[in-house]
Amino acid sequence: MRFLAFLNDHVYDWSAGTGHLAPRKSALKALADTQVPQRENYAGTADISKLVPAIVNWQAVEDILKEENEKTWLLGADPATVLAEADARINTQLNR
Repeated sequence: MRFLAFLNDHVYDWSAGTGHLAPRKSALKALADTQVPQRENYAGTADISKLVPAIVNWQAVEDILKEENEKTWLLGADPATVLAEADARINTQLNR
Protein backbone atom coordinates (compact mmCIF):
# COMPACT_ATOMS: atom_id res chain seq x y z
CA MET A 1 0.00 0.00 0.00
CA ARG A 2 2.91 2.35 0.65
CA PHE A 3 4.16 1.84 -2.86
CA LEU A 4 0.72 2.57 -4.34
CA ALA A 5 0.45 5.68 -2.17
CA PHE A 6 3.87 6.77 -3.47
CA LEU A 7 2.74 6.29 -7.07
CA ASN A 8 -0.42 8.24 -6.41
CA ASP A 9 1.44 11.07 -4.72
CA HIS A 10 4.03 11.32 -7.51
CA VAL A 11 1.90 10.86 -10.62
CA TYR A 12 2.63 14.43 -11.73
CA ASP A 13 6.39 13.84 -11.47
CA TRP A 14 6.10 10.60 -13.41
CA SER A 15 3.95 12.09 -16.12
CA ALA A 16 6.00 15.28 -16.48
CA GLY A 17 9.25 13.35 -16.58
CA THR A 18 8.21 10.65 -19.03
CA GLY A 19 5.67 12.30 -21.28
CA HIS A 20 3.02 9.72 -20.39
CA LEU A 21 -0.56 10.83 -19.93
CA ALA A 22 -1.36 11.24 -16.24
CA PRO A 23 -4.27 9.12 -15.00
CA ARG A 24 -5.42 11.76 -12.48
CA LYS A 25 -7.33 14.91 -13.44
CA SER A 26 -5.45 17.01 -10.88
CA ALA A 27 -2.14 15.99 -12.46
CA LEU A 28 -3.49 16.70 -15.95
CA LYS A 29 -4.53 20.18 -14.83
CA ALA A 30 -1.13 20.83 -13.26
CA LEU A 31 0.58 19.63 -16.42
CA ALA A 32 -1.58 21.96 -18.52
CA ASP A 33 -0.59 24.90 -16.33
CA THR A 34 3.19 24.33 -16.50
CA GLN A 35 5.93 23.87 -19.03
CA VAL A 36 7.14 20.27 -19.04
CA PRO A 37 9.25 18.33 -21.55
CA GLN A 38 7.21 16.51 -24.20
CA ARG A 39 3.97 18.31 -23.21
CA GLU A 40 3.20 19.33 -26.78
CA ASN A 41 3.65 15.75 -27.95
CA TYR A 42 0.92 14.31 -25.74
CA ALA A 43 -1.32 17.19 -24.66
CA GLY A 44 -4.20 16.22 -26.95
CA THR A 45 -4.10 12.51 -26.24
CA ALA A 46 -6.86 12.60 -23.62
CA ASP A 47 -9.20 14.20 -26.15
CA ILE A 48 -8.72 11.49 -28.78
CA SER A 49 -8.10 8.38 -26.71
CA LYS A 50 -10.68 5.60 -26.64
CA LEU A 51 -11.05 2.36 -24.77
CA VAL A 52 -10.18 -0.75 -26.70
CA PRO A 53 -13.42 -2.23 -28.05
CA ALA A 54 -14.54 -5.60 -26.79
CA ILE A 55 -12.79 -7.97 -29.19
CA VAL A 56 -12.65 -11.71 -28.81
CA ASN A 57 -9.00 -12.74 -28.43
CA TRP A 58 -7.92 -9.15 -27.82
CA GLN A 59 -4.96 -10.19 -25.70
CA ALA A 60 -3.61 -12.33 -28.52
CA VAL A 61 -4.09 -9.42 -30.96
CA GLU A 62 -2.27 -7.05 -28.61
CA ASP A 63 0.58 -9.54 -28.27
CA ILE A 64 0.90 -9.77 -32.05
CA LEU A 65 0.97 -5.97 -32.38
CA LYS A 66 3.70 -5.72 -29.76
CA GLU A 67 5.78 -8.50 -31.31
CA GLU A 68 5.56 -7.07 -34.80
CA ASN A 69 6.16 -3.48 -33.68
CA GLU A 70 9.27 -4.51 -31.79
CA LYS A 71 10.74 -5.84 -35.04
CA THR A 72 11.01 -2.25 -36.28
CA TRP A 73 12.75 -1.06 -33.10
CA LEU A 74 14.95 -4.03 -32.36
CA LEU A 75 15.69 -5.48 -35.77
CA GLY A 76 15.30 -2.48 -38.05
CA ALA A 77 12.52 -4.17 -40.02
CA ASP A 78 10.63 -2.16 -42.63
CA PRO A 79 7.43 -0.73 -41.06
CA ALA A 80 5.28 -1.54 -44.11
CA THR A 81 6.44 -5.16 -44.03
CA VAL A 82 5.84 -5.38 -40.29
CA LEU A 83 2.32 -3.96 -40.65
CA ALA A 84 1.50 -6.42 -43.42
CA GLU A 85 2.72 -9.33 -41.28
CA ALA A 86 0.79 -8.03 -38.26
CA ASP A 87 -2.35 -7.71 -40.38
CA ALA A 88 -2.04 -11.29 -41.63
CA ARG A 89 -1.36 -12.70 -38.17
CA ILE A 90 -4.21 -10.72 -36.59
CA ASN A 91 -6.69 -11.83 -39.24
CA THR A 92 -5.65 -15.43 -38.67
CA GLN A 93 -6.11 -14.99 -34.92
CA LEU A 94 -9.54 -13.35 -35.25
CA ASN A 95 -10.81 -15.96 -37.68
CA ARG A 96 -10.11 -18.90 -35.37
